[in-house]
Amino acid sequence: MVVGDPGWPFRLMTMITLMSGTAFIMWLGEQISERGIGNGISLIIFAGIVASLPSAIVTTFSYVRQGELGPLVLLLLAALMVVTIGAIIFVERGQRRIPVQYASVWWGAACTAGSRPICRSSSTPRGSSRRSSRRRY
Repeated sequence: MVVGDPGWPFRLMTMITLMSGTAFIMWLGEQISERGIGNGISLIIFAGIVASLPSAIVTTFSYVRQGELGPLVLLLLAALMVVTIGAIIFVERGQRRIPVQYASVWWGAACTAGSRPICRSSSTPRGSSRRSSRRRY
């Protein structure tokens, strides 16, 4: 429904509704994160995408049936999805190898030379340092 004459009361009500809805979603995401279920806001965004996926697939196939979208375009779209998912997995699994130099250690008269192990660092760090600091005992 389109509002013919959106006056100030309508605009004010719209702003209040959008702000309170956003604050509620942020609070809900924070509650999910605090309970340790996962990254709350990301889970809410993912749930919204997954919820709209079936209707998007049905709409795409109806476009193909009606001739608005060609089968070649559908194949290219599917290939683009597979490549995108593969690129996300590639970046997510990537590691950066950072060489670390330790100092020499003296044990009595013996000296152990400094070793050079590798510190593996993910390109997309996971987890939250906040969760460990909020543990309840």
